[in-house]
Amino acid sequence: NNLKQMDRSQRSFLLMLVGIFAVMAVASVVVMLVAASASQPSPQPSSSAHLSASEVQERFISELNASAIREDLRYLSSHAHIAGEYTPRNYETAVWVKERFSSMGFKTWMEEFEVLLSYPVSSSLSIVEGRADGYQGLQRAETPIEGDATSSEFVPIFNGYSASGSAVGKLAYVNYCRKEDFDEVAIPAGSVCICRYGKIYRGDKARAAEKNGCTGLLLLSDPADTLSAEQRQEREDAPPSSTFPSPMEVERYPLSGALPLGGIQRGSLLIPNGDPLTPEWGATANEQRLDIDDEYVKDALPSIPVRPISALNALPLMAAMDGPVAPSHWQGGLNITYRLVSTQLKVNFTVEMDNRITKIWNVMAEMEGYLQPDRYVILGNHRDAWDFGAADPSSGTATMLEVARSISKLYQSGWRPARTLLFGSWDAEEYGLTGSTEYCELHREVLKERAVVYLNVDVAADGSEGADVSSTPSLNDVIRRVSEGVPSAVEGVSFLDLWRTTMNASEPKVKNLGSGSDFSGFFQHLGIPSADLAYSKYGSYPTYHSIYESFDWMTQYGDPGFRRHRSIGALWGAVALSFADAHVVPLNYTSTAMELKSEAEKVREMMASPNSAYTSVSTSPLVSAVDEFVRAVQCFDEEKERRMNEVRSTSGAVAGVRQAYAEREYSDRLERAERAFCDDKGVPGREWYKHLIYAPSALNHYAGGAFPSIVDTFLSNGTESVLQTEVYRIARVIRRASDVMCTNLRQD
Repeated sequence: NNLKQMDRSQRSFLLMLVGIFAVMAVASVVVMLVAASASQPSPQPSSSAHLSASEVQERFISELNASAIREDLRYLSSHAHIAGEYTPRNYETAVWVKERFSSMGFKTWMEEFEVLLSYPVSSSLSIVEGRADGYQGLQRAETPIEGDATSSEFVPIFNGYSASGSAVGKLAYVNYCRKEDFDEVAIPAGSVCICRYGKIYRGDKARAAEKNGCTGLLLLSDPADTLSAEQRQEREDAPPSSTFPSPMEVERYPLSGALPLGGIQRGSLLIPNGDPLTPEWGATANEQRLDIDDEYVKDALPSIPVRPISALNALPLMAAMDGPVAPSHWQGGLNITYRLVSTQLKVNFTVEMDNRITKIWNVMAEMEGYLQPDRYVILGNHRDAWDFGAADPSSGTATMLEVARSISKLYQSGWRPARTLLFGSWDAEEYGLTGSTEYCELHREVLKERAVVYLNVDVAADGSEGADVSSTPSLNDVIRRVSEGVPSAVEGVSFLDLWRTTMNASEPKVKNLGSGSDFSGFFQHLGIPSADLAYSKYGSYPTYHSIYESFDWMTQYGDPGFRRHRSIGALWGAVALSFADAHVVPLNYTSTAMELKSEAEKVREMMASPNSAYTSVSTSPLVSAVDEFVRAVQCFDEEKERRMNEVRSTSGAVAGVRQAYAEREYSDRLERAERAFCDDKGVPGREWYKHLIYAPSALNHYAGGAFPSIVDTFLSNGTESVLQTEVYRIARVIRRASDVMCTNLRQD
């Protein structure tokens, strides 16, 4: 009745007050709920919620099963699965991997792209003048081996993206086809060149060969470069006076892990990463594509015919060469004297290729984070192979599936990752990191905003006993910490101890990331902190990309007990779990700061050298920017420690909310600091590489280095003006990273 007696304005005012109090009451409840949630280190939905980080790691590692990895590898390497639609097995394997993830409870899907791939039609090498006793033409296939179940399956011999055409000329030998090889010995223009695999990326060999006048190129699997890990180790450990059988005479597969003399390494020659027809945008079905005659595409692909050749096939050709003797350090493992040219032997070398747009398939699997579902911890491995791929990449694929299975067991017990775990099984890596590159280009903005880290395993195990750890420096500390609790394949030895032995260092440091695997798009294109992990001492193995890289080779010589697979899987998953569950992501830029300081000093010394052509170039902008970054990292660490102590000492309903916000803020700054090292214009001449601090060498895309645009200018004899510009550009991105780390730096 009283309400009815009020006038309209009074009633409206009273209702407004009631509404305000109601909203405040609801807001208070929400704040208390959020606070209660945020104040818990790991608010999981079951009793396993209270597992410590070390307990999660221990349970994860204890679940890993070497026998399960072996059985997955048996299927994955049972048939050749070359990328695209060339072999039906490639798509079948994609479906199988997707189904395996689905069976573990992951949300799964496939992403399809249409890209330019390259397949063989025919190749020949005939003798036009002179003779080569015993030569009967290019071999069409590698020889099946009794006891190797898959070696009887035909796999074509080719180099992806070789030019189609004929080269007529005399043979010339150019060691490893590196810049320094061509600088050391002048090769007659118009030669059909032959060089050894190894040292640098084969695509860089082809580019160097065409630049220096070769009209065709044969890539030789030299016996000296294809010894087994045990044979290499034996030679390393022996006194200098020791004698050994020649590389032609050592036992080879199936009697050892060494490549048979008739074995051949396949592989791509593409220089830029990804589909050459869609540079920097995802190659989806209806996208724009460059014409095959576009200058970018022509520069990406070789202009000369290229093909691999085995030691046995090359022997009569090289034995017939009669020119000057090659330098002693150019002599290889064939039982002949290596000579530079042939004065009599002239050949006609022809290759025909089919370059076509074809479908490829990435398989994705997701376990959503319960606390920060918009932050992605990504684990990746490619699935396609040049042959059976028992090491490259299926050892990594089988290991990834076991990592996923072990994590799914944690999930079934009630544990949940705080951040989303995302697995990527990439297609067409072998052609040019194509599947992962297209994924990064298509999802560029989402990944730049949400990706925390990318963790890659390509070859999990290759027959050698060692730790091969490459990453952004900011991951050095977390990998080292986690590896202490990871068992190696050697009983009683941790992965950290193995890493120490491999690097001959009590505190081993990660190596720089080059290129050559799927981390490149994430790190060098998008600026996402990344790592590449392998159980390997040498970073290479003898049966690489041959048909003898088989399940039987792996079970006899690569990793008979699959303990190496299990060890690298334990490290891979444990690092991922550290990122998934840490309150603040475990990136530490102190290592980055120290690396930048060291590299900047090297640049300063190079410029100041009396022999330098760049003495007038000032390195002060770079040195001062690095010093500023060192201070910014210290500022960040001190600020984070001070604020987190303040937050933890508070109480009340909002304490947990404050802690959650602080943890998210510092995590975001750590994630974005690496992005700040990128510049949209990229490295000059190689603009796809946006990271101005780390990128692969222009002369060897397998090798990584600091300040790539400065190094490129040195190698190309660029002008002082160009070099000075690059010094300023690099200094600017370092300052941007400083701003991300400590926004108040310049105000202090």
